[in-house]
Amino acid sequence: MFDCSIIRIKNPAALCLVISLTAAVVRADLVETTDRHAMEGRVAAVAEDGVHLASGATLAWDGVKRVVFDRPSVVAANARLRLNDGTFVCGVVRGFTSAHIVFRSVSMGEMDVPLTRVAALQFAGSASLATVGDASSSNIVVLLKSGLVRRGVLVAASASNMLLKTKDGMEKLALDNVESVVFGRSTPAGMTLILRNGDQLCAKPEWQNGNLRVNAGGATVTVALEALAEIRK
Repeated sequence: MFDCSIIRIKNPAALCLVISLTAAVVRADLVETTDRHAMEGRVAAVAEDGVHLASGATLAWDGVKRVVFDRPSVVAANARLRLNDGTFVCGVVRGFTSAHIVFRSVSMGEMDVPLTRVAALQFAGSASLATVGDASSSNIVVLLKSGLVRRGVLVAASASNMLLKTKDGMEKLALDNVESVVFGRSTPAGMTLILRNGDQLCAKPEWQNGNLRVNAGGATVTVALEALAEIRK
């Protein structure tokens, strides 16, 4: 059965967004190979044929396990949204209903995401997700800042509250008291690109005119080398 739900990008410019953040002039990147060796040096480029080092060496993707870039992170977000394809973005919740979340991030722009595509939502200061347990399309798991856990059906939601139907009846929860909400499981697909701003894009990469492009979370994004913190296969 096909999932026909889509993510609507409200900002058209986000369909082809070049993520570019200031990079350090001198750095020592790390390339870990599949045979458990590590090579240190500056990564000059990532291309369809592999990882190109400034030394002139090229490591084919088949032999690369991950690439860690020597750059400072610039994570700053009010919330974190995890999609069921493994994509993970930091940003701000702009709207919340029983069917959709409107979320804005630096890398993806403003997204209108059906809850069927959402694995979890973490609010500012959240250190962990609730145990998935019986989280599904009909039953979600809510972890409160008090440490209490609520399970049930999401009946309604707004920018400030959510109404949950639990085994004990209806319960209204203020979002200010919620640490995280788990809607289902997340299964990463393709290569994982971790950006310096904390976002994690999971998709099969494509190269167009020498640029690294991924379709993650319903948007096609062009990723600048300077924006990358790590690449995992």
